[in-house]
Amino acid sequence: MQVELKDILTWGGTLVVVAGAWFSLKGRVALLEAMQGRDRDEMRKGFNDIKEGLQRIEDKMDGKADK
Repeated sequence: MQVELKDILTWGGTLVVVAGAWFSLKGRVALLEAMQGRDRDEMRKGFNDIKEGLQRIEDKMDGKADK
């Protein structure tokens, strides 16, 4: 079995491309996770605002019913 320079270059190039794709995808996943966490926090804040608004309305209705 003979190993030529072109074979070594092909395998080396393949490894470099695979490593580049791996780190590129890893970076994209990290970015998407950060964005998802930010969106989740904003959604929680929005739901809390809605709950507070509904609680104020309920308190006002209770006050009117007590009169």
